[in-house]
Amino acid sequence: MTTLMSRTWHSRSQVDRVALYTIGSLHAIVWMFVVVFLAGLGLPRSPIEFAALAVILATGATAAYVLQLGIRRCRYGTTVQAWPVVILGALLASAVLLAAFGNGEAVNWEVQVSHSALVLSVLAVSPLASGRRAAAIAVGAALLSYVIVGEAPLALLLGGAALFLIATTRISLWMLRVVDQLDAARAKEAALSVAEERLRFARDLHDVVGRALSVISVKSELATVLADRDAERAAEQMREVRELANDSLREMRQLVRGYRGLDLAAEVDGARALLQSAGIEVTVVGNVAAVPERFREPAAWMVREGVTNILRHSVARTCTITVAADGISLHNDGAPQKETDDADADYGNGLAGLAERMSAAGAALSSRHSGMEFELRAEFPQAEREA
Repeated sequence: MTTLMSRTWHSRSQVDRVALYTIGSLHAIVWMFVVVFLAGLGLPRSPIEFAALAVILATGATAAYVLQLGIRRCRYGTTVQAWPVVILGALLASAVLLAAFGNGEAVNWEVQVSHSALVLSVLAVSPLASGRRAAAIAVGAALLSYVIVGEAPLALLLGGAALFLIATTRISLWMLRVVDQLDAARAKEAALSVAEERLRFARDLHDVVGRALSVISVKSELATVLADRDAERAAEQMREVRELANDSLREMRQLVRGYRGLDLAAEVDGARALLQSAGIEVTVVGNVAAVPERFREPAAWMVREGVTNILRHSVARTCTITVAADGISLHNDGAPQKETDDADADYGNGLAGLAERMSAAGAALSSRHSGMEFELRAEFPQAEREA
């Protein structure tokens, strides 16, 4: 069970962990107050005390529901339904009436009933209380406490506790909204990066191929006109068209292969910066210069694809990039085990293409998945290392 809970926690994103911790803590506070107040009541001995016990339990459940509605409103801007708040108000009124007609049959039980309902109600509506509302709720709770019990110190204490609960809840939800906004900003930044890369590719493609295609079109039209008048000149124009087409094809292949080549050292430095910006601790072992020249570009592609998969599919906290003469590897500690027995499931489209690229260069790509750890490794042939 512990292992299952650990995997469930580690399989969540950092934003989900913060949300689970914050929301869970607020709900835990609600039920902590319920337990404390029930312990203060002791064992019920009369029908009124049984009714008080039922009211506290019902108030706790309703307060938890209203609190969740308020949290959703703060995070997503959803509308809070009126009927749960009305039920919560009715339960608070019931608790006050029970306290008023209790006639002191048990020690302080009327105080426990009324104040438990007050505290739970304040905590439930605290996500909706800001500024003047918070002050009004605190003053109202203090006045109601004074009317019921008639003790000014207790009323002041309850008013201060109400302000503290509201402030704590609001600050917690504010921090959660900041985390949500940062996550949304990072997602937008990634989308903008992709869009920028597409625009750069389109611009480079236009610069490389657009001009050549325009020249090819003009020369082809000229060759068509000259075909009946001067066959030799028409043939010369078509030979130039063929050369332009071959040059354009070569330049386009270079463009598609990685914007005229990838540099392994630049990719490793970029991977370090990108992963660290995502909160992942990065360790680079070895020297890029030790990698044989022939395998540096495929290795750079491997670093780019591996880092992309870590950011998209893992919840890693640490990553180790090892570069050496015999191979290169990426190891991270945040890869949840996939629920499949298919050995090929570890290879997505990106890794499948990377394996083909490595095979064409004479290297071998492999992966190892153990628990939450995942390692992607490329091994270089011995002959190439000795050359």
